[in-house]
Amino acid sequence: MQIWIIFAVITLIVTTGTQWLVLLIKPGQDELYEKWQTFDRRIAILNELLLMATIFCCFPFLHMEQRIFATAYVVGYIPMTIFADPGNVTMNRIATVLALGSFAVFLVIYGNGVEQVLALVVVAYGCFLFYAVGNIHRIITKSVAAQWEAERLSKELQLALIETAAERDAKTRFISTASHDLGQPLQAAKLFSEQVAEAHNQVALQRARSGLDWAITSAQQMLSHMLNHMRLEADAVTPYPKAFDLSEVIQRIGHQYSALASQHDIHIKTMSAKGTIFTDIVLLERAIGNLVHNAILHSGGHRILIGGRKKGGAWNIWVIDNGVGVEEKDAASIFDEYTQASNSKSQVKVGFGLGLSSVKRLAKLLGGGALLDPRWTNGAAFCIAWSARGGD
Repeated sequence: MQIWIIFAVITLIVTTGTQWLVLLIKPGQDELYEKWQTFDRRIAILNELLLMATIFCCFPFLHMEQRIFATAYVVGYIPMTIFADPGNVTMNRIATVLALGSFAVFLVIYGNGVEQVLALVVVAYGCFLFYAVGNIHRIITKSVAAQWEAERLSKELQLALIETAAERDAKTRFISTASHDLGQPLQAAKLFSEQVAEAHNQVALQRARSGLDWAITSAQQMLSHMLNHMRLEADAVTPYPKAFDLSEVIQRIGHQYSALASQHDIHIKTMSAKGTIFTDIVLLERAIGNLVHNAILHSGGHRILIGGRKKGGAWNIWVIDNGVGVEEKDAASIFDEYTQASNSKSQVKVGFGLGLSSVKRLAKLLGGGALLDPRWTNGAAFCIAWSARGGD
């Protein structure tokens, strides 16, 4: 009993002390897994040794009824240990061998004929548990993995349903407003055509013709944006990358939009971007052009800067204006479909809110991304960025 008491006290001190250390030190997850798991295994070994000491120091002095109770405890101890920590296969097998093996040896040495036969049952039971430990670990691991996978798929399904609902609502709003938005330039075209027919002098005729050109151009732009975006949505656009000089592209876009910018009292400045890039030049020009067109119509500024820069292995192409910028409440959704900023300075409705969404899709199609830089506070700074492939 003295040997057993000493061993029990040592086990209790080590177990309690380790638990208090965990409470006081409060280790992180990695540290808890790497270091404190070692203490847990050593404490488990101490518990098995204490059980062995209990078997050999206490069991010989028990009455028959007490031995029956002790046998039930030892037989049930190992399954409880296994299910308490099913992932620790090695320690559970060691516990099975130490506990049940010691109990079988005790029955052989101290038991009568019946108890010696019981020792064979204990050995068989121990062999079964030794084998079952691995299966229990695999079953629980697969069950947990299946549960995690089911939860992951459930979350993905919920996100997909939310995205589908948002897309459905956006398209519903688009359908409900498309007839009105397209009707504006078409109605204007009808009125201007009547003015052309009724014009009595050259000035009125020229004014009506200019209005008619504007109305038809506006309707064409709306339909063009819508059709291009629908092709992107349907994955019907295939990029054909090749190497070309980025500076030429930037200069060409600046020249292309200079006339429209002048009509809105906006000056476009281009900065040379020395370097050869490898991508689809048509799709890239469309994406940059959408950013410039958006800045001209909606920024309310007077200057637009178009430039490119290579940093490390990535290209960044910037379109920066000095207008009203994008409000914080609109920044998160500015690239969403059928969305326009609430502080747009456009005098008339000129699109369906697909320009920036198309930029995002085009950038993704080219292997990059589109973003709004929140650090720029004197207007808006939009960027198309992607990793450089080939060229300089």
